Amino acid sequence: MKNAYTLLLIALIFINSKMGYCQTQKGSFYIGGTGSAANLFQGEDNKGTYQKTFTQYNFTGGINAGYFIKDKLAIGISGEYNSVLNRTPANTPITNGLTNVSWRRPISVLLHVRRYHMILPNFGFYPQVSGGIVTGLSREMLETESKSLLLLAEGKLTGYTANVGVGFTWFPFKKAKRFNIETYVNIFGFRHIKNDYNDPSTRNTQIANTFSFFNTSVGINYFIFKQANTQ
Repeated sequence: MKNAYTLLLIALIFINSKMGYCQTQKGSFYIGGTGSAANLFQGEDNKGTYQKTFTQYNFTGGINAGYFIKDKLAIGISGEYNSVLNRTPANTPITNGLTNVSWRRPISVLLHVRRYHMILPNFGFYPQVSGGIVTGLSREMLETESKSLLLLAEGKLTGYTANVGVGFTWFPFKKAKRFNIETYVNIFGFRHIKNDYNDPSTRNTQIANTFSFFNTSVGINYFIFKQANTQ
């Protein structure tokens, strides 16, 4: 069944491959959004005295806009929102039955550069590099057996991020040629985050360097250009 869907997608791409678009010509603009589905991950931490299972919920969404400074070469700006929730049972003799809840919501503002390579008039790919600043909020909480949350500490996130990836772009609509569908694979990402807690009774500052590999997102863009070619 998976092979059938792949063949269908290839057929749809080639059906409209004779349409000549000029969305990537000098002077064109694009604006759009991307997102990655929330995921659930469970694992075990055997480093401590007590074995514990943790759960992570992760959601990312973003918007981007860019301008073609020359044919197929674009620079732009992106905004990204990320929400990460970690839940870890506090399985110790004192806190048995309680759950540690860690909540992070970083917001990133990045500049990006991408170079389009059109394999067909309506399908291609682009390498992209991006980098920018990160800000946001964090909370450390304790969940009781009655599911009520006790706030332990709040913090402010600051830092920076850099990414290298590749996107695949497809213009599937003949009568709506300004819209495209993109799949972006962030091959390598680095994020440096400092978490300053405002509660002096807890850790004052926490610094984390995070590496990520092959994160995938899907989005839709709208292109603004002067005219379309016919090839």
